[in-house]
Amino acid sequence: MPFRQYTRCVQPQDFIEFSRAVRIAAAGITSGVIAAAMAAAAAEPWCLLIAAEIGLLVSVIAYCRIWLYDRLICLGGDVEMVGVVASISPPNTSLWDFDWDNDYSINVLLENCAYRCTQAEAEASLPYGDLVSQQPGIASIGRHTPGHAAFTDPDGSHHTFGLHCEFEGEGNKTLLDAAEAALAFAVGALIACLLLPWPLALMLGLASLLLMLMAAIIGNYVRGGSPEDVDPAAGELHPIQTDAEGNVLPGASMVYIAGTWVYDSLHEGWNEIHPVKAFTLVGGPEGWPGDWGAPPVVIERVKDALDDASSDETRDHQKLREHQWELHPSVDGCSSVIIT
Repeated sequence: MPFRQYTRCVQPQDFIEFSRAVRIAAAGITSGVIAAAMAAAAAEPWCLLIAAEIGLLVSVIAYCRIWLYDRLICLGGDVEMVGVVASISPPNTSLWDFDWDNDYSINVLLENCAYRCTQAEAEASLPYGDLVSQQPGIASIGRHTPGHAAFTDPDGSHHTFGLHCEFEGEGNKTLLDAAEAALAFAVGALIACLLLPWPLALMLGLASLLLMLMAAIIGNYVRGGSPEDVDPAAGELHPIQTDAEGNVLPGASMVYIAGTWVYDSLHEGWNEIHPVKAFTLVGGPEGWPGDWGAPPVVIERVKDALDDASSDETRDHQKLREHQWELHPSVDGCSSVIIT
């Protein structure tokens, strides 16, 4: 099954605990000061504008690289689970609220974990409680795992804890690629400013700034994450709903999810699946009945089907010539006997 991934997780011993904001600011200020010193040494004061632009672009690159490559901590490879969609958070598409984190997030109540379960109850549940529990590698670097509230009653009176899962979007990767390209233009503009007539430097500097502005706008909307990236037939997901008395209503979507198990260091501290690599609805169109009184046994059946679909035998069979036609010639039909 296809999936998109732009992030990487780091091992706990390789995680950099030092303040992200300080690292971003230090990268931008250091590069800007170096560029400014070059401009001052060449007695070209207006080149300081390009030096400031270089510092800004380096800060953006540092932010993106930390977000993509130094935020998620590896917990142990790929995992799988079955649960109920407790709440969803699709990418933000507001025209004025720029947010380059355009992943699609779903929060899942673990199978056999009761509605309104606490973090401790989620950790103790079987068979997936370990997915939300504190892991030795995280404890070894002094981090904690208070968990994630997958669902909060409308009046805020109760929280239901579960597992956070994300389908990756391309926003921050687009921003990173554009910032790196814009930085090359800006460095060229600085060199031109120091050595060549000013119009060329001005054009390069403006080109760099324009590229960055376009990326900032496009990155907010480009290729947001979606469950349909992994399962084109996913359709609309139905999260948990409650009645006026706070009782859970039947019909929430039951799902099978597989993907990379990580700890997100940016928030209060929780484990999650990021990115989701396999996803499908399970349990029938009627969805979750509202409790686990008679939980469906689906994990092994779904796992066997996915394993069969991705097996070497299946892949080899799909490569046969009779399976390569887009439009089968009428003389051949779907026969394995090919007339050439």
